[in-house]
Amino acid sequence: MTLEEQIFENHYKYYKEVGVETIKIESGYIEQVSADYQGRVIYELLQNAFDRAENNIFVQVKENSLYVANDGKKFTYSANHDYKNGKSDQLVFERGDFQSMCSISTSTKNAVTSIGNKGVGFKSAFSIANSANIYTQGIIINNTERQEEKISFRLYDSFKDINTISNDFSENIRANIKENIISIQRESNLQNRGVPGYYFPLHIYEEPEFIKELFEKGYVTVIQIPFEDKNLISKLFDEIKNIHFQFVQLKYEQDFNIEFVFDDETFERTIKKNAEGLFEIEVVSENLLPLAQKAGVDIKQAKVALIIKEDAEGLFYNYLSTLEPSPFKYIDFHADFHTKVDRTNINFKDGDIGKYNHALLRACIELYFSVLNGYLEEDKRIKLKLLYINESKVDFHLSKFEWLLIDFILDKKHFKLYFDIIQDVL
Repeated sequence: MTLEEQIFENHYKYYKEVGVETIKIESGYIEQVSADYQGRVIYELLQNAFDRAENNIFVQVKENSLYVANDGKKFTYSANHDYKNGKSDQLVFERGDFQSMCSISTSTKNAVTSIGNKGVGFKSAFSIANSANIYTQGIIINNTERQEEKISFRLYDSFKDINTISNDFSENIRANIKENIISIQRESNLQNRGVPGYYFPLHIYEEPEFIKELFEKGYVTVIQIPFEDKNLISKLFDEIKNIHFQFVQLKYEQDFNIEFVFDDETFERTIKKNAEGLFEIEVVSENLLPLAQKAGVDIKQAKVALIIKEDAEGLFYNYLSTLEPSPFKYIDFHADFHTKVDRTNINFKDGDIGKYNHALLRACIELYFSVLNGYLEEDKRIKLKLLYINESKVDFHLSKFEWLLIDFILDKKHFKLYFDIIQDVL
Protein backbone atom coordinates (compact mmCIF):
# COMPACT_ATOMS: atom_id res chain seq x y z
CA MET A 1 0.00 0.00 0.00
CA THR A 2 1.41 3.39 -0.99
CA LEU A 3 1.65 6.31 1.42
CA GLU A 4 -1.05 8.04 -0.62
CA GLU A 5 -3.41 5.08 -0.23
CA GLN A 6 -2.61 4.88 3.48
CA ILE A 7 -3.90 8.42 3.97
CA PHE A 8 -7.32 7.37 2.72
CA GLU A 9 -7.30 4.09 4.67
CA ASN A 10 -6.50 5.92 7.94
CA HIS A 11 -9.43 8.24 7.30
CA TYR A 12 -11.78 5.35 6.51
CA LYS A 13 -10.67 3.38 9.55
CA TYR A 14 -11.73 6.14 11.94
CA TYR A 15 -15.07 6.96 10.32
CA LYS A 16 -16.12 3.33 9.99
CA GLU A 17 -16.22 3.23 13.79
CA VAL A 18 -18.30 6.39 14.34
CA GLY A 19 -21.51 5.69 16.28
CA VAL A 20 -24.94 6.02 14.70
CA GLU A 21 -26.06 8.81 17.07
CA THR A 22 -23.06 10.91 16.05
CA ILE A 23 -23.81 10.21 12.40
CA LYS A 24 -27.41 11.41 12.86
CA ILE A 25 -26.21 14.68 14.41
CA GLU A 26 -23.53 15.38 11.83
CA SER A 27 -25.76 14.48 8.89
CA GLY A 28 -28.32 16.97 10.19
CA TYR A 29 -25.63 19.64 10.31
CA ILE A 30 -24.67 18.87 6.70
CA GLU A 31 -28.32 19.22 5.62
CA GLN A 32 -28.51 22.65 7.24
CA VAL A 33 -25.25 23.86 5.68
CA SER A 34 -26.39 22.85 2.18
CA ALA A 35 -29.67 24.73 2.71
CA ASP A 36 -27.89 27.84 4.05
CA TYR A 37 -25.63 28.14 1.03
CA GLN A 38 -28.27 27.98 -1.70
CA GLY A 39 -27.23 30.25 -4.57
CA ARG A 40 -23.78 31.17 -3.20
CA VAL A 41 -21.59 28.34 -4.41
CA ILE A 42 -19.35 30.42 -6.71
CA TYR A 43 -18.85 33.05 -4.01
CA GLU A 44 -17.80 30.46 -1.46
CA LEU A 45 -15.42 28.70 -3.85
CA LEU A 46 -13.93 32.08 -4.80
CA GLN A 47 -13.50 32.85 -1.11
CA ASN A 48 -11.56 29.62 -0.66
CA ALA A 49 -9.51 30.39 -3.78
CA PHE A 50 -8.56 33.86 -2.53
CA ASP A 51 -7.34 32.32 0.71
CA ARG A 52 -4.92 30.09 -1.22
CA ALA A 53 -4.09 31.79 -4.55
CA GLU A 54 -0.80 33.43 -5.34
CA ASN A 55 -2.13 35.67 -8.10
CA ASN A 56 -4.47 33.79 -10.44
CA ILE A 57 -7.93 32.28 -10.10
CA PHE A 58 -9.78 30.58 -12.92
CA VAL A 59 -13.55 29.93 -13.04
CA GLN A 60 -15.09 28.05 -15.96
CA VAL A 61 -18.31 26.34 -16.88
CA LYS A 62 -17.41 23.52 -19.25
CA GLU A 63 -20.21 21.26 -20.42
CA ASN A 64 -22.13 20.41 -17.20
CA SER A 65 -19.37 21.13 -14.70
CA LEU A 66 -18.19 24.19 -12.80
CA TYR A 67 -14.41 24.44 -12.35
CA VAL A 68 -12.63 26.74 -9.90
CA ALA A 69 -8.82 26.70 -9.86
CA ASN A 70 -6.06 28.63 -8.10
CA ASP A 71 -2.29 28.85 -8.48
CA GLY A 72 -1.30 29.19 -4.82
CA LYS A 73 -0.62 27.10 -1.75
CA LYS A 74 -0.59 23.38 -2.41
CA PHE A 75 -3.18 21.19 -0.71
CA THR A 76 -1.72 19.25 2.23
CA TYR A 77 -2.39 15.69 3.41
CA SER A 78 -1.29 14.54 6.86
CA ALA A 79 0.01 10.97 6.70
CA ASN A 80 0.17 10.64 10.50
CA HIS A 81 -3.05 12.32 11.54
CA ASP A 82 -4.27 10.87 14.85
CA TYR A 83 -8.04 10.87 14.37
CA LYS A 84 -8.81 9.29 17.71
CA ASN A 85 -6.62 11.18 20.18
CA GLY A 86 -5.75 14.33 18.26
CA LYS A 87 -2.09 13.93 19.11
CA SER A 88 0.97 14.27 16.94
CA ASP A 89 4.69 13.65 17.16
CA GLN A 90 5.17 17.20 15.93
CA LEU A 91 5.71 19.97 18.49
CA VAL A 92 2.92 21.96 16.85
CA PHE A 93 0.06 19.87 15.51
CA GLU A 94 -0.50 20.56 11.80
CA ARG A 95 -3.84 19.51 10.42
CA GLY A 96 -3.78 18.66 6.73
CA ASP A 97 -6.10 20.41 4.34
CA PHE A 98 -7.46 16.98 3.40
CA GLN A 99 -8.37 16.24 7.02
CA SER A 100 -10.07 19.65 7.31
CA MET A 101 -12.07 19.35 4.11
CA CYS A 102 -13.12 15.79 5.00
CA SER A 103 -14.69 16.93 8.27
CA ILE A 104 -16.95 19.74 9.43
CA SER A 105 -15.98 23.03 11.17
CA THR A 106 -12.28 22.19 11.50
CA SER A 107 -10.80 24.77 9.16
CA THR A 108 -7.04 25.35 9.08
CA LYS A 109 -7.70 29.05 8.42
CA ASN A 110 -7.93 31.96 10.84
CA ALA A 111 -9.79 35.25 10.70
CA VAL A 112 -6.62 37.36 10.69
CA THR A 113 -5.20 35.97 7.44
CA SER A 114 -8.25 34.52 5.67
CA ILE A 115 -11.66 35.61 4.43
CA GLY A 116 -13.15 32.23 5.32
CA ASN A 117 -12.41 30.30 8.50
CA LYS A 118 -15.53 28.43 9.56
CA GLY A 119 -14.72 25.15 7.84
CA VAL A 120 -18.10 24.80 6.12
CA GLY A 121 -17.90 26.98 2.98
CA PHE A 122 -16.85 24.20 0.63
CA LYS A 123 -20.03 22.32 1.56
CA SER A 124 -21.84 24.98 -0.49
CA ALA A 125 -20.98 22.81 -3.50
CA PHE A 126 -23.67 20.42 -2.36
CA SER A 127 -26.37 23.03 -2.86
CA ILE A 128 -26.08 22.32 -6.61
CA ALA A 129 -24.53 18.83 -6.78
CA ASN A 130 -24.31 15.51 -4.97
CA SER A 131 -20.54 15.32 -5.25
CA ALA A 132 -17.43 17.34 -6.09
CA ASN A 133 -14.01 16.34 -7.39
CA ILE A 134 -10.90 17.86 -5.86
CA TYR A 135 -7.76 17.63 -8.01
CA THR A 136 -4.54 18.71 -6.33
CA GLN A 137 -0.83 19.01 -6.82
CA GLY A 138 -0.51 18.21 -3.16
CA ILE A 139 2.00 17.85 -0.37
CA ILE A 140 2.06 14.83 1.93
CA ILE A 141 3.20 15.67 5.46
CA ASN A 142 4.89 12.56 6.82
CA ASN A 143 6.19 13.39 10.31
CA THR A 144 8.81 16.07 9.58
CA GLU A 145 9.12 15.20 5.88
CA ARG A 146 7.16 16.69 3.04
CA GLN A 147 6.79 15.17 -0.40
CA GLU A 148 4.92 16.50 -3.41
CA GLU A 149 2.33 14.26 -5.07
CA LYS A 150 -0.65 14.70 -7.36
CA ILE A 151 -3.56 13.49 -5.23
CA SER A 152 -7.24 13.71 -6.13
CA PHE A 153 -10.49 12.59 -4.59
CA ARG A 154 -14.27 12.83 -4.84
CA LEU A 155 -16.24 14.24 -1.93
CA TYR A 156 -19.91 13.30 -1.66
CA ASP A 157 -22.72 15.24 -0.01
CA SER A 158 -24.41 12.40 1.89
CA PHE A 159 -24.98 8.73 1.26
CA LYS A 160 -28.75 8.31 1.56
CA ASP A 161 -29.67 5.53 -0.84
CA ILE A 162 -28.13 2.10 -0.41
CA ASN A 163 -28.62 1.47 -4.14
CA THR A 164 -26.52 4.41 -5.34
CA ILE A 165 -23.27 3.88 -3.43
CA SER A 166 -20.42 3.85 -5.93
CA ASN A 167 -18.98 0.47 -6.84
CA ASP A 168 -15.55 2.12 -6.79
CA PHE A 169 -15.58 1.75 -3.00
CA SER A 170 -14.38 -1.51 -1.49
CA GLU A 171 -17.10 -3.96 -0.45
CA ASN A 172 -16.12 -3.36 3.19
CA ILE A 173 -16.87 0.36 2.97
CA ARG A 174 -20.03 -0.18 0.95
CA ALA A 175 -21.31 -2.56 3.64
CA ASN A 176 -20.51 -0.05 6.40
CA ILE A 177 -22.36 2.77 4.62
CA LYS A 178 -25.37 0.57 3.89
CA GLU A 179 -25.62 -0.61 7.50
CA ASN A 180 -25.54 2.93 8.84
CA ILE A 181 -28.07 4.23 6.30
CA ILE A 182 -30.50 1.52 7.35
CA SER A 183 -29.92 2.26 11.06
CA ILE A 184 -30.45 6.00 10.61
CA GLN A 185 -33.55 5.79 8.41
CA ARG A 186 -35.17 3.27 10.68
CA GLU A 187 -36.08 6.30 12.83
CA SER A 188 -39.33 7.60 11.37
CA ASN A 189 -38.44 11.29 11.29
CA LEU A 190 -34.96 10.74 9.75
CA GLN A 191 -36.00 9.24 6.43
CA ASN A 192 -34.06 11.90 4.54
CA ARG A 193 -30.85 11.64 6.56
CA GLY A 194 -27.78 9.69 5.51
CA VAL A 195 -24.09 9.15 6.17
CA PRO A 196 -22.03 12.37 5.69
CA GLY A 197 -20.03 12.11 2.50
CA TYR A 198 -16.83 13.42 4.05
CA TYR A 199 -16.56 10.17 6.02
CA PHE A 200 -15.57 8.37 2.83
CA PRO A 201 -13.81 10.50 0.19
CA LEU A 202 -13.27 8.39 -2.92
CA HIS A 203 -9.64 8.25 -4.04
CA ILE A 204 -9.26 9.28 -7.72
CA TYR A 205 -6.22 7.70 -9.33
CA GLU A 206 -6.16 9.47 -12.69
CA GLU A 207 -6.82 13.12 -13.54
CA PRO A 208 -8.76 13.95 -16.77
CA GLU A 209 -6.93 15.70 -19.61
CA PHE A 210 -8.57 19.07 -18.89
CA ILE A 211 -7.25 18.98 -15.32
CA LYS A 212 -3.77 18.07 -16.54
CA GLU A 213 -3.89 21.10 -18.86
CA LEU A 214 -4.77 23.37 -15.94
CA PHE A 215 -1.92 21.89 -13.89
CA GLU A 216 0.46 22.63 -16.77
CA LYS A 217 -0.71 26.26 -16.75
CA GLY A 218 0.37 26.59 -13.12
CA TYR A 219 -2.84 25.91 -11.22
CA VAL A 220 -2.32 23.65 -8.21
CA THR A 221 -5.87 22.97 -6.99
CA VAL A 222 -8.94 22.50 -9.19
CA ILE A 223 -12.46 21.98 -7.87
CA GLN A 224 -14.92 20.36 -10.28
CA ILE A 225 -18.62 20.39 -9.46
CA PRO A 226 -20.96 18.57 -11.85
CA PHE A 227 -24.40 20.20 -11.93
CA GLU A 228 -27.80 19.69 -13.51
CA ASP A 229 -29.24 23.23 -13.60
CA LYS A 230 -27.13 25.32 -15.98
CA ASN A 231 -29.58 28.23 -15.76
CA LEU A 232 -28.79 28.59 -12.05
CA ILE A 233 -25.05 28.81 -12.77
CA SER A 234 -25.72 31.29 -15.58
CA LYS A 235 -27.60 33.56 -13.17
CA LEU A 236 -24.68 33.43 -10.73
CA PHE A 237 -22.28 34.46 -13.50
CA ASP A 238 -24.58 37.37 -14.43
CA GLU A 239 -24.65 38.43 -10.78
CA ILE A 240 -20.86 38.33 -10.55
CA LYS A 241 -20.54 40.57 -13.62
CA ASN A 242 -22.24 43.34 -11.65
CA ILE A 243 -20.03 43.28 -8.57
CA HIS A 244 -16.39 44.01 -7.87
CA PHE A 245 -13.80 42.30 -5.71
CA GLN A 246 -11.73 45.32 -4.67
CA PHE A 247 -12.40 44.94 -0.93
CA VAL A 248 -10.49 41.64 -1.04
CA GLN A 249 -7.26 43.70 -1.21
CA LEU A 250 -7.85 44.75 2.41
CA LYS A 251 -6.95 41.22 3.53
CA TYR A 252 -4.06 40.30 1.23
CA GLU A 253 -0.81 41.85 0.06
CA GLN A 254 -0.80 40.49 -3.49
CA ASP A 255 -2.75 41.44 -6.60
CA PHE A 256 -5.21 38.99 -8.13
CA ASN A 257 -6.49 38.26 -11.61
CA ILE A 258 -9.72 36.26 -11.97
CA GLU A 259 -10.73 34.83 -15.32
CA PHE A 260 -14.35 33.77 -15.84
CA VAL A 261 -15.38 31.59 -18.77
CA PHE A 262 -18.96 30.56 -19.52
CA ASP A 263 -19.38 28.77 -22.82
CA ASP A 264 -17.93 31.23 -25.36
CA GLU A 265 -18.02 34.27 -23.09
CA THR A 266 -14.96 35.38 -21.12
CA PHE A 267 -14.50 38.26 -18.70
CA GLU A 268 -11.82 39.16 -16.18
CA ARG A 269 -11.59 40.98 -12.88
CA THR A 270 -8.34 42.46 -11.60
CA ILE A 271 -7.75 43.34 -7.97
CA LYS A 272 -4.97 45.80 -7.22
CA LYS A 273 -3.88 47.70 -4.16
CA ASN A 274 -5.04 51.31 -3.78
CA ALA A 275 -7.85 51.05 -6.30
CA GLU A 276 -9.24 54.35 -7.51
CA GLY A 277 -12.19 55.48 -5.41
CA LEU A 278 -11.48 53.15 -2.48
CA PHE A 279 -11.12 54.54 1.04
CA GLU A 280 -10.27 52.47 4.11
CA ILE A 281 -9.59 53.10 7.77
CA GLU A 282 -9.12 51.12 10.97
CA VAL A 283 -11.92 51.28 13.50
CA VAL A 284 -11.12 52.66 16.96
CA SER A 285 -10.60 49.38 18.82
CA GLU A 286 -11.53 50.41 22.34
CA ASN A 287 -15.03 51.37 21.23
CA LEU A 288 -15.68 48.33 19.01
CA LEU A 289 -13.94 45.38 20.69
CA PRO A 290 -16.25 45.23 23.75
CA LEU A 291 -19.21 44.93 21.36
CA ALA A 292 -17.38 42.27 19.34
CA GLN A 293 -16.65 40.25 22.47
CA LYS A 294 -20.28 40.34 23.57
CA ALA A 295 -21.33 39.23 20.08
CA GLY A 296 -18.85 36.35 20.13
CA VAL A 297 -16.87 37.79 17.21
CA ASP A 298 -13.16 37.00 17.30
CA ILE A 299 -11.46 40.03 15.80
CA LYS A 300 -8.33 41.92 16.76
CA GLN A 301 -8.52 44.98 14.53
CA ALA A 302 -11.47 45.85 12.30
CA LYS A 303 -11.45 47.96 9.17
CA VAL A 304 -14.22 49.70 7.33
CA ALA A 305 -14.00 50.83 3.73
CA LEU A 306 -16.04 52.31 0.93
CA ILE A 307 -15.66 52.53 -2.80
CA ILE A 308 -17.16 55.21 -5.02
CA LYS A 309 -18.42 53.73 -8.25
CA GLU A 310 -20.39 54.65 -11.35
CA ASP A 311 -23.21 52.17 -10.72
CA ALA A 312 -25.95 53.77 -8.61
CA GLU A 313 -26.98 50.56 -6.82
CA GLY A 314 -24.66 50.14 -3.85
CA LEU A 315 -24.26 47.09 -1.60
CA PHE A 316 -22.72 46.12 1.69
CA TYR A 317 -19.72 43.83 1.44
CA ASN A 318 -17.94 41.51 3.80
CA TYR A 319 -14.96 41.31 1.43
CA LEU A 320 -17.38 39.69 -1.05
CA SER A 321 -20.80 41.17 -1.72
CA THR A 322 -23.88 40.55 0.39
CA LEU A 323 -27.41 41.18 -0.82
CA GLU A 324 -27.85 44.02 1.69
CA PRO A 325 -28.36 47.35 -0.16
CA SER A 326 -26.26 50.37 0.71
CA PRO A 327 -28.12 53.39 2.15
CA PHE A 328 -26.33 55.64 -0.37
CA LYS A 329 -26.30 55.45 -4.11
CA TYR A 330 -22.96 55.04 -5.89
CA ILE A 331 -21.35 53.74 -2.67
CA ASP A 332 -20.40 50.21 -1.65
CA PHE A 333 -19.47 49.74 2.01
CA HIS A 334 -17.27 47.06 3.55
CA ALA A 335 -16.78 45.96 7.15
CA ASP A 336 -16.08 42.79 9.13
CA PHE A 337 -19.80 42.30 9.66
CA HIS A 338 -21.15 39.22 11.37
CA THR A 339 -23.34 38.03 8.51
CA LYS A 340 -25.60 35.08 7.91
CA VAL A 341 -23.54 31.98 7.15
CA ASP A 342 -23.99 32.52 3.40
CA ARG A 343 -23.01 36.22 3.71
CA THR A 344 -26.24 37.41 2.11
CA ASN A 345 -27.84 39.43 4.93
CA ILE A 346 -26.71 41.44 7.95
CA ASN A 347 -28.50 41.81 11.28
CA PHE A 348 -28.29 45.49 12.24
CA LYS A 349 -30.99 45.42 14.92
CA ASP A 350 -31.27 42.43 17.23
CA GLY A 351 -29.19 41.36 20.20
CA ASP A 352 -25.44 41.66 20.71
CA ILE A 353 -24.71 40.76 17.09
CA GLY A 354 -27.04 43.52 15.94
CA LYS A 355 -25.24 46.03 18.19
CA TYR A 356 -21.84 44.98 16.85
CA ASN A 357 -22.99 45.22 13.22
CA HIS A 358 -24.72 48.53 13.96
CA ALA A 359 -21.43 49.94 15.27
CA LEU A 360 -19.66 48.90 12.07
CA LEU A 361 -22.49 50.41 10.06
CA ARG A 362 -21.99 53.69 11.86
CA ALA A 363 -18.23 53.47 11.29
CA CYS A 364 -18.90 53.06 7.55
CA ILE A 365 -21.10 56.13 7.50
CA GLU A 366 -18.61 58.10 9.57
CA LEU A 367 -15.97 57.28 6.96
CA TYR A 368 -18.33 58.34 4.18
CA PHE A 369 -19.04 61.75 5.69
CA SER A 370 -15.37 62.20 6.59
CA VAL A 371 -14.45 61.63 2.93
CA LEU A 372 -17.05 64.16 1.80
CA ASN A 373 -15.88 66.60 4.45
CA GLY A 374 -12.27 66.23 3.38
CA TYR A 375 -12.96 67.40 -0.16
CA LEU A 376 -14.75 70.54 0.96
CA GLU A 377 -12.91 73.84 1.31
CA GLU A 378 -11.62 74.01 4.87
CA ASP A 379 -13.90 76.88 5.88
CA LYS A 380 -16.95 74.90 4.66
CA ARG A 381 -16.26 71.72 6.62
CA ILE A 382 -18.48 70.73 9.50
CA LYS A 383 -17.60 69.16 12.82
CA LEU A 384 -18.55 65.48 12.79
CA LYS A 385 -19.43 63.52 15.92
CA LEU A 386 -17.24 60.48 15.37
CA LEU A 387 -17.14 57.44 17.65
CA TYR A 388 -15.44 54.76 15.61
CA ILE A 389 -12.96 56.39 13.24
CA ASN A 390 -10.26 59.03 13.42
CA GLU A 391 -11.00 61.56 10.69
CA SER A 392 -7.39 62.76 10.55
CA LYS A 393 -6.28 59.30 9.37
CA VAL A 394 -8.51 59.18 6.30
CA ASP A 395 -6.35 59.05 3.16
CA PHE A 396 -7.75 61.46 0.58
CA HIS A 397 -6.16 60.12 -2.57
CA LEU A 398 -8.56 61.16 -5.34
CA SER A 399 -6.94 63.82 -7.51
CA LYS A 400 -10.37 65.19 -8.42
CA PHE A 401 -13.48 64.40 -6.47
CA GLU A 402 -16.45 63.53 -8.69
CA TRP A 403 -19.27 65.27 -6.84
CA LEU A 404 -21.78 64.38 -9.53
CA LEU A 405 -21.49 60.72 -8.53
CA ILE A 406 -22.87 61.44 -5.08
CA ASP A 407 -26.60 61.29 -4.51
CA PHE A 408 -27.37 62.52 -1.00
CA ILE A 409 -30.91 61.17 -0.96
CA LEU A 410 -31.16 58.06 1.17
CA ASP A 411 -32.75 54.94 -0.16
CA LYS A 412 -36.29 55.40 1.26
CA LYS A 413 -36.55 51.71 2.11
CA HIS A 414 -33.73 52.15 4.62
CA PHE A 415 -34.50 55.73 5.67
CA LYS A 416 -35.81 54.93 9.16
CA LEU A 417 -32.99 52.50 9.88
CA TYR A 418 -30.26 55.02 9.13
CA PHE A 419 -31.87 58.37 9.98
CA ASP A 420 -30.91 58.33 13.66
CA ILE A 421 -27.31 57.47 12.78
CA ILE A 422 -27.07 60.21 10.17
CA GLN A 423 -28.45 62.79 12.58
CA ASP A 424 -25.91 61.84 15.22
CA VAL A 425 -22.99 61.83 12.81
CA LEU A 426 -23.70 65.28 11.44
